[in-house]
Amino acid sequence: MKPNPYVDAAERSRVYSTADVTCLLRDVRNRFLTFVHHRSKATPGDSPLVENEQLAVVLDPCHGENVSHVLESVAPTLRVCCRELHGTWSTMPSTVLLPFYTPERWRLVAAQMDYEKRSAIIFWIDPRGRGAFPRRLMDSIRFPLANYISEFTQIQCGLTNAHTTQPERPFVMINARELEEDIQGYGVNEIDSGPIVVQIVRDFILGTSVPSILPACDPQHEDQMAEIREADLKVLKEVRLHNSDYIERENGEELFIR
Repeated sequence: MKPNPYVDAAERSRVYSTADVTCLLRDVRNRFLTFVHHRSKATPGDSPLVENEQLAVVLDPCHGENVSHVLESVAPTLRVCCRELHGTWSTMPSTVLLPFYTPERWRLVAAQMDYEKRSAIIFWIDPRGRGAFPRRLMDSIRFPLANYISEFTQIQCGLTNAHTTQPERPFVMINARELEEDIQGYGVNEIDSGPIVVQIVRDFILGTSVPSILPACDPQHEDQMAEIREADLKVLKEVRLHNSDYIERENGEELFIR
């Protein structure tokens, strides 16, 4: 693959900021989700909670200086999600995607629900593969996430059973999976967790929980990551050019203010 003059060394080594990922996720929603009965003047992809045919919720990223700060933002995010969806969606989402960032790297928690079978799968996705997702973080997120999965199921039971006004909180069998392979490069790649997580979000919306990104040891991995970054950069450049709300702090980290 020939070097692309539009992707310079600074962009190739760029660590995605929270603003970068927020913008890219908005683009993902607008390009890959088909919105249902959207009447607002705002672009539907600006909100993660607009009903869509894919029944997918792509939440804006949580972030923090450490694990505790991330946990403080995850639970309120899920609570708002559940409250807003109840009464506005005709069918509860089957996929919820929650990306988040700590100073280590970007990670993703995904939940897929099967309401008929009363079952769900939680995916713990760390780009460095099995064992890299911190156990403390996993244990702390598992309970509130399982609680809201059960609440989604309860709401869905009420939506599908007109004779049940207040369905009991159902038992939901929840399984867990971790990303198996290292698709970032342990010890050799400290920069690509952002584009990897955004690409995995795209994969989930397109119907697969298996990442399309090649393992870090694959000879084609670096070329693939360059292509993903190039496509992301086009989106980010459009935002920077046409959105006056996109500003830059003194320390260089970009913020998206709405």
